[in-house]
Amino acid sequence: MSKMLRSLFYSISTLCVRIRFLAFSPSPTVSVRNAKFGLPFHSRIDKDNSVHFQDVTVRKCTFSIRGEGNVAELRGHLYNTRISIFGTGNKLIIEDGASILNSNLMIRATNGILHIGKGTSVGSVRIVCMGNECPIEIGAECMFSENVEIWNSDGHDIWDKESGKMLNPSSPVTVGDKVWLGKNVTILKGVTVGDGAIVGYGSIVTKDVPAESVVAGDGSKVLARGMDWSKNWTKN
Repeated sequence: MSKMLRSLFYSISTLCVRIRFLAFSPSPTVSVRNAKFGLPFHSRIDKDNSVHFQDVTVRKCTFSIRGEGNVAELRGHLYNTRISIFGTGNKLIIEDGASILNSNLMIRATNGILHIGKGTSVGSVRIVCMGNECPIEIGAECMFSENVEIWNSDGHDIWDKESGKMLNPSSPVTVGDKVWLGKNVTILKGVTVGDGAIVGYGSIVTKDVPAESVVAGDGSKVLARGMDWSKNWTKN
C-alpha cells in the first residue's frame, strides 16, 4: 500500500471510529487527539466511563468497558489487542511509545490500576488485574516476548470452611524498568521484578526477582547478577 493510500485509509477509518463514538446515547466520555484507527474496530463502552486516545495508532482492537468511573488512557501502538475493563474506578494507562501486539489486557476489579510504561514492547501478553485496589505496574523500556502471562490474583476465591477466612487474596505485581521477559513466562501475584532483570523462557515466577539478574525455571533460580542487555537484535 502506497504512503498516500495508507494515509487515506487511516483518515477514513479514524472518521468512522469518531462517528461510532458519537453514536452512543448517552455516550461515555471519549477524547481523540492525534490518533489513527484501522478497521475493524469494535467497542462497547458504558456511560460514566472515559477513554482518551492520544498520540496512538489502533488497529484490529476490541474495547469493552463496563461499570462506572473507569478510565483508559491510551498512547503508543495497539494492534490486534483486546481491552476489557469491568467494575468501578479502574484505570488503564499505556504510555508514549509503548507497543502492544496480539494481547489481552483485562481489569476486573474495584479501583484497580494497570499501568504500562513508556517504550515498553510486547509480542503477546495476557494481563489479568483483579481484586480491590491491587495494581499491576509495568515499567518503561521493557521487552516481553510471546505468550507472557501476568496475574495479580488466583482468579477465584478460596476460603476456610470453618472460619470463613479468605486464604488467597489478590496481591500487587510490579515489573521494573527495562525488564526482559522471555517466551511463555508467567508472573504470579505478589511478585516484584527488579529493574534490568531477565526472566528466561518458560519460567513461572512466584517470588521476587533481583534487579539486573538473570533467572530461569519454575523456581526462578538466579543464574547471574550484575547483568545488562540490549533491545537490539544480536550481531554475534
